[in-house]
Amino acid sequence: MLRFGLVAALLGSLTPALADAPATLTPVEFAVVRQECEQVGADLVACAQRFIDYYNQAPTEPTMDEVLYNAGVMFDAGKSRSAAMQTFALLRRSFPRSKLAPRALARQARFYADVAMYDRAAALLEEYAKKYAGEKDAYAAISDAVYYRKAIGDDDNAIEDTKYFIKVYGTKQPREAANAHFSLTAIYEKRGDSDSVVKHLREYIRQYGSRGGDDRLVIAYAKIGQALWERSCPVKQVDGACVRVERPRTPRCEASWPVTQPVRRDPRQVEEALAAFAMANKLYEKFGGSVGGDEAGARYYHATAKLATADAAVEAQRLVVPPVGISGRQSLAAQKKFDTWVIDETRVRQQAIASYEQILSIKDAATSIAAAARIARETDDIVISLMTQELPAELLKGTNREARIKAHCDGHKVLRAPLQGRAIEGYQVCLAKATELGWFDDAARRCERGLVRLQPEVFPPLREVSSRAVHVTAVLALEPPL
Repeated sequence: MLRFGLVAALLGSLTPALADAPATLTPVEFAVVRQECEQVGADLVACAQRFIDYYNQAPTEPTMDEVLYNAGVMFDAGKSRSAAMQTFALLRRSFPRSKLAPRALARQARFYADVAMYDRAAALLEEYAKKYAGEKDAYAAISDAVYYRKAIGDDDNAIEDTKYFIKVYGTKQPREAANAHFSLTAIYEKRGDSDSVVKHLREYIRQYGSRGGDDRLVIAYAKIGQALWERSCPVKQVDGACVRVERPRTPRCEASWPVTQPVRRDPRQVEEALAAFAMANKLYEKFGGSVGGDEAGARYYHATAKLATADAAVEAQRLVVPPVGISGRQSLAAQKKFDTWVIDETRVRQQAIASYEQILSIKDAATSIAAAARIARETDDIVISLMTQELPAELLKGTNREARIKAHCDGHKVLRAPLQGRAIEGYQVCLAKATELGWFDDAARRCERGLVRLQPEVFPPLREVSSRAVHVTAVLALEPPL
C-alpha cells in the first residue's frame, strides 16, 4: 500500500476520533470520517492522511480522483504544502482524464508562484493552457505564464507564449489579444532591438488599428518615431541631440568648455520618424486628448512626438557652421557676415523656443522638464558657439598676440552677456519646475550642469561629502522577489 513518507510522521497528531479509526475503512465509515473532517477545528493534515489511507485501499476505483483532490486541498489548508504537491501530482498521474486533473495542475502552479519559483509556475500554467484550452480560465493561465516569464527575464518563452495566446484566443478575446500583442514591445525595447520594435508596432497597427484602443495607437506611432529618430543618428545621442562631444585642442576663448560637433542623421529615417510623429499628434489632437484607456501615457507620447519634431528643426540649424567672429582686424564684409549669423541664429532659436513652449501647455511632467531644459539650451547653444569657435589664424601670429586674443574674446563676451543671462534664467526656471513637480531626471540634471558651467561662483558643482565605501563585503545571496 502507498504511503507518503513525509506525512507518515504526522499520524501522531490525529484527533482521538480519527486515531481510533480502523486501518481499513468501508465507504460508510469513510463517509463518517469526511463528516468529522468538515467540522470546524478539525486536524486537516490528519484528515488528509485518512483520505490517503482510503485511497490506498482501492487506488483504481473511479471515484478516487475526488478523494485525492480533497486530500490535497486539506494538506494545503493544513500548511503541508509538500504533501499537497505530491497528492496533486499523484492525482494527475493516476487519473489524467479526470475533470479534477486541470484543477490539480492549476493548484500546483499556484504553489510554485507563491514560493517565487516562477519558472516552474510558468511551465505548469503553459501546460494547463495548452492541454485544457477549452477551460474558461485557460486564457488567464497563459496570460499569467507570460507575466512570470517576463518577471524572470525569460523573454524568448514570453514571446512564444504571447504569440500562442494571440493565435488561440485572439478571436474570442480581441481586446486582450491586442494588449498581449502590444505588450511585446517592452521586450524588444529592453533588448535594444529598434528594428524589431518598428516592425512589431507596424504589424500591431496593421492588425488591430483603433480596435486595440486609440491610446495604444497614439503610443504606437510615437514609439515608431522614437525608434527611427534614435536609429537615424550614426553616433550615440547626447541629451537627445545627434552630436559628438569633443574637447578643444586648438586655442579658443573658453578652452575648458566642451565642443559639440553636429552629426548628420540619415535623411530617409528622419523622414519616416517625422511622419510617425505627425501621425501620433494628428490622432491625439483629433480626439482632443480623450483617447480612453491609458490617457496619461498617450499624453506623454504626444508631448514626446512634439518635442522630437521641434528637435528636428533645431538640429538642421546646428549644421550651419558659424563664421569667424570678432577679431578686431577683420573686414567689414566679414563682420557683417558674422552679425547676420548671430541674427539668423537667434531667430531660429526663438522659433524653436516657441515650439518648446507649446509643449509646456500639454502638462506632462517629464516632457515639461525636458522642454524647459531645451528652452534654456537654445540660448545657451549660441553662447557656446560664440565662446568655443576656433580663434582666427591671424590672431595667433605676430606680436601682441595675447592682447589681440583678449580683445577678440572680450568682444564675444559683450555679445554673450544678454544671451547668457537668458540661458541662466531658463535653467533656473527648469530646476524650479523640477522641484515643484518633484521630478528629477536627465533633463533636470542638464539644467543643473548648465548653471554650474555658466555661473560656477553662484552654482558650485555638487560633490559628495563622503567618499565611496570600499570596506564592504560581497553579496553572497540575493533575496528572491515576492
